[in-house]
This record gives sequence, C-alpha cells and structure tokens, in this order.
Amino acid sequence: MAGSAELIRENVTERLRAGRSNAAPAAPIPPAPLSEWDFTRGLLDQAGQKTLQAFGQAKVENGALLLDGRGSYVATPPLARPLRAKTLAVVVQLSDLQQQGGGVMTVQDAGGNVFDAIVYGEREPGRWMAGSEFFQRYQSFGGAAETGAREHPVHLALVYAEDGTITAYRNGEPYGQPVRGQAPVTFAAGEARVLFGNRHGEPGGNKHLAGRIFHARLYDRALTAAEVAALARADAGSITEADLRAAYTDSERRAEAVTRERLAAIAARLQNLGAAGGFSSEWADLGHALFNLKEFIFLR
Repeated sequence: MAGSAELIRENVTERLRAGRSNAAPAAPIPPAPLSEWDFTRGLLDQAGQKTLQAFGQAKVENGALLLDGRGSYVATPPLARPLRAKTLAVVVQLSDLQQQGGGVMTVQDAGGNVFDAIVYGEREPGRWMAGSEFFQRYQSFGGAAETGAREHPVHLALVYAEDGTITAYRNGEPYGQPVRGQAPVTFAAGEARVLFGNRHGEPGGNKHLAGRIFHARLYDRALTAAEVAALARADAGSITEADLRAAYTDSERRAEAVTRERLAAIAARLQNLGAAGGFSSEWADLGHALFNLKEFIFLR
C-alpha cells in the first residue's frame, strides 16, 4: 500500500480513538498483559515481544489479521517466560458460522502436541470451547450457539486458574458455566508459542480459522471477572473497517483514491519496463519509495 494511503488510514484511526476516548465515561483500566497484538498496527507485539511470523496467506489487511481457513496462521517466537495459570483474550469476527474446529488463539509447546486454545465449533457446532490435545482439558461450557460473530467482532476470553478451572467469557459476560478438570499445563520458558488461526501444530485439516482478528492479549495469570469485563469494555472500541470508512472525510477519500490510482499506474509502468528490458527489482523498489515519499510530503 502506498505510504500516503497508509498515512491517511493511521490519521483516521487516531482521530477515531481520540474521539472515543473523550466521549467515553471513566472505566476501570485493563491490566497490563504479558503480550498484546493490535492488528491495526501490524504484527508487532505491543508489549515488546518479537514480531509474529505469517504462514500461508495470513496477512494484515484493513486493520485486522485476515485468515482464510485454508492453512493461514501466524505464530510468535518462543515465549521468554513460563505459562501455567493464564488468560487468552481476543477480538474476532468469523467469515462464516458453519466452520468447525478453527483455532482462534492458541498457546502450544514446541512441537504443537500440547496446547490450550480458544476454538470454534469443534465438538459442538456453533459454540466456543477450550481446545486441548485429545480433549484432555475439554468440557462443554454449555454456552449459547454463536449468532453474531459473522456480522460484527466479539470479545472472547478463556481464563485458566491454578486449580484447573477454565472460565469462558463472551463480550465480558460469562459464557456458559466454568469447567474444572486436570491441573493446568505448564508451558516452559523458551518453548511455548502463541498461534492465531491454527488450533495447533502443523497446518492442515480443519484446524484453521476463517475470519479476522482485531486485537489479542496474553496474560500469565488468571484474570478476575471484573478484569475481563474491563478488557471487553476497552476492546468494544476496536475500530473496524466500517468504522474507518464512515470516519473518512471527502478529501481523505479523494486523496486515498488518487494515491492508489497513481501507484497502480506506476506499478504497471515498472512491470512493463521489467518485461521489456530486465528492469531490476531494486529499481522498482526505488521507484515505489520515491513515489511514497513524494506523497507523504504532500500530505504532511
């Protein structure tokens, strides 16, 4: 995407955030996570960990991590700290409600053989569950079938307590009833990874999610119900593509359209030059950079 188009997008996003912050009543501040991913800002962990690695066709597009359900996912490098009690929290929108088995957010060991995950529809079609290897820590929450996650994002959280209790939340409210089984798994420091879009392990089968992830957080402790509710309230302000498009001014829409048209024309010319005379990719990259710089200066 051209630098100016991205700059316009960032400006609109920050304007929306500022407006919502000024208009919102005072609310409890969500706790600080071990890791946080705001996909309006790309694949970088906002809490300081390394950038996510993308596999298959996974990509950040229009402020969200786009997952095609056919092998796309992203993964972190090994986590520096061990995990036992933990909380997984994520804002997700599904491409369809009929899919079964896709992992939204997963913590797994080095080989992907032991894992805990937020999973959609694997054992109970249309319902959220706590996924694990061979269903070792699975019990039905008894929550309602999902009806809204195709039309709009929903906030999900799984809380894993030290005594083995797993509590699920949807949009800050309890989802069904807590379940209790085996003691939680300890994921060793330097081995555990976080995945988005893949239930666990190597890609394949029905493990992949089709949808969009907007925001996610990982905690190395079990959050309280009040803390999860604070997270859900904070993430209710997640900015979707529809929000962005509605917030664009007419001049911003025109500027973005012009930028995209110019970039497409230059890309076509560079491609023709390459086909005709072996135009190198380095020169093509330079052409893009110069174009983006000119547009950036113009907008500023």
